[in-house]
Formats: sequence, structure tokens, C-alpha cells
Amino acid sequence: MISQSAVLSVDTEVRPDLPTPDDDAPAAGALVPLRMSEVVEALKQRDRADEDTAPGTAVPLPDGRCDDPFDWWPLLRPAPSPDRLLGRRSSRRAFLPRPVAAITAAVIDPVPESIDAPADRRPATERRAGRRSAHGVDWLPPRPPVNTEAFDVYVSCTTTPQIAADDGVPSPDLFLLGRLEARPITESADLRHLLRIRVEPGGAVELGHLSVRVPPHLQHLIHIGLYLLPVGWLDKARLVAGYTLSEAGATCVERFIDQRVTIRSSGARHGIDGLPNDAVRWPERRHRRAYAMLPETGTGLPADRLTLLRRKPEPERGYRLVQLRVPRRRAIDTVRTEVALRRLTALRSRLAGLRAAGAGVVLPPRSYERVEVRRVYVPAGGGWRPVPGAAPLADLIGRPAGESPAASDSAGQEGD
Repeated sequence: MISQSAVLSVDTEVRPDLPTPDDDAPAAGALVPLRMSEVVEALKQRDRADEDTAPGTAVPLPDGRCDDPFDWWPLLRPAPSPDRLLGRRSSRRAFLPRPVAAITAAVIDPVPESIDAPADRRPATERRAGRRSAHGVDWLPPRPPVNTEAFDVYVSCTTTPQIAADDGVPSPDLFLLGRLEARPITESADLRHLLRIRVEPGGAVELGHLSVRVPPHLQHLIHIGLYLLPVGWLDKARLVAGYTLSEAGATCVERFIDQRVTIRSSGARHGIDGLPNDAVRWPERRHRRAYAMLPETGTGLPADRLTLLRRKPEPERGYRLVQLRVPRRRAIDTVRTEVALRRLTALRSRLAGLRAAGAGVVLPPRSYERVEVRRVYVPAGGGWRPVPGAAPLADLIGRPAGESPAASDSAGQEGD
């Protein structure tokens, strides 16, 4: 990824009239020297080098040798126009000794510093026939009307553009929402950044043109001209630029070349960060019995979830066992969710980590009050022995074994 203001392409022609890195800076709009760190970043992107490669380390050369990059300069030239270069990657390159070649680049500004003017027109849409491609959004029709021409949308973001490019755009859903105007969809103090995303034909759905009923949390957004970018179609989207929002408007702070767009699951309604709103729920139809292991000390559990077990486990020293009655759709089946979402390569989530930790079914904290504690057990004689002390699950979590709710409440009042 290149987030510099210069746009790079490579040429094999040596031009002695070009300025060298030691010359004075030329006027605005002229050819200017590049820093070596920018060249190394360009090489990393083009060669798909390891992420650990840093400026100043060895870079493979085209002839198979590996040399110090500070002793070699790639010769660069400006592209004919920003539109032709954006989204492309050049394979032509030449490395010359430093005394001969000069590093140059065009001062190209593919994105204006400020973006106050709205888009001129909306892209045409049509319902395409033929084989459908999986978009990953359950309530969306298999073949919704899509854009027939490339266009740019602005997507609100709670993180900086650089973090969104590296880690994914935070979203609770399996899609992004964008608009043609450079302003957030909703006013919020958390939305301090905008992402400009270029969408190729067939990559976006206009929300107001859908003939199906959209989810309740999107109902109030139908008629404001939003575009939906499904996670399964994000291979048709590229991140172009990032902006910081202020009272004066939006100011460009990052530019990107051929930067793919990904979604990082965050902020879902169920309260477990890293899992999308559309996670598979458990149990599906009616209440089910489940078990949970609670540390006797009342500490050590993750703050955003409780792992549920479908069968009674073997006793383990230092833990209590609680038998629960879980109502319909109050927990999340992470195994089935991972299977359902495995083909959505543009989605980044915690599913693999939860599976590796043995958290096949997890209960969000917001569901604790809806779950009934039926029995409490402690290890005894190689098995589990039931003990009195059944209480609301939220009270048992975070309370040491043997402490009554009254004692816990009085301790809290004394602390106040």
C-alpha cells in the first residue's frame, strides 16, 4: 500500500535532465525527489514482500541479486493521468546505480484536499441476469439491482483511514453503507473520519431501490440515497482516500493505491466485539440446557462473553459449575457462524480465535438476565456435588464461591 501523495510507475529510460535527490526542491507541480522509505514501501506492495520488511532492509533486484536499497535507485516517471493509474499496478521497473539514476515522481493529487461539493449524478443501476454471486447478506435478494458503472461513495468510519486500511473498516453488519455526498450518514461524535471508496460495476446496491423489507435498524435510512456494499462483493471496491471531519468540513489525510477494502466486525448489537450482527444464534427453536464453568475466585472470565457447554464437563479444581436454562436465540454458535461465513474473505472477525479457545457457544452479557440458573455444583470426590446458592447469573459471575449476595451487596455499600 502507498499512502503518500506521490503516485509511482517505473520506466527504464535514463534522463540526465531530471533533478537528483540532492537538488533544491522544484516548484509545485514539477518532478520532485522521493524519500527512500517511499520507494521501499512501493517495492513492498509491488512484490508482496513480507510485512516485516522495513525501509533500509535488503530488497530483491530483478536480476536475482539482493543489495542494499540505499545503493540502488529505481527510476520513476509520472503516469499519463491519475485515472489511468489508480487501481493499476505496474510490472515494468529498472534499477540503476545511484550516481546514474534519479528518483522522481509526479506531484499528482487524485483526491482534492477538501470535498464540499456533492456528486453530480447517481450511477445507473440494473438487475443483472446470469449466475448469482454470494453477497453474504441474508435479507438481500440473490440478484438485487446493482450499479452498471464505476463510481465513488463516502463511508463513515470510527477509526483513522490508515487503521481502516490495515485492520478493516469497523462495521457491525456484513456490509458497508455509503453515500455520494462527503458527509456522515448520521451525526455522531464517534464518526470523525470518512473513507472514499471506488466501486466497480456490480459492487453496490442502492438501498432505496430494493423491493424487500430491510431490517428495522435500516428503515430510517431507506430514502436518503444510500448505497450498500455487501462483504461478498468487496473485491469490486478499492479504498481511494481518507478524510478527517471537522467543523470546517472534510480534509484529505490519506491517499491509497490499489488498496482492497475489508470489514472488521465491531459494535454488534449482541455486545461481543469481533462477531457480526448476523451471527448464528443458539438455541434455534426453544430453550436448551447448558453448562458454564465459573472460577471460584470470581475473576478471570472475559468481560464480553461466557462460554457455554452443551454437556456436563469433568470436574476441575478451582471452578464451580452452573447449570443454565438458555432461552431461544440468546446465545451465539461460533462454530456454525464460522462455517456460514467461511467464504467471505473480506470479513475479519474473532471466530477462528474463539474456536481455537474452545468457545463453541458463547453467551453475550446482555443475555445474562434472561438465562435461568438451575443448579450450582462444586468439585467433590471426583465428581460434581450440588450446593445451595442458585442466584441470577450476573450475580454469580464476579462473586467468589461461598459469598452470599447479601454479603456482596453490603461490601459494595461499604465501598461507596
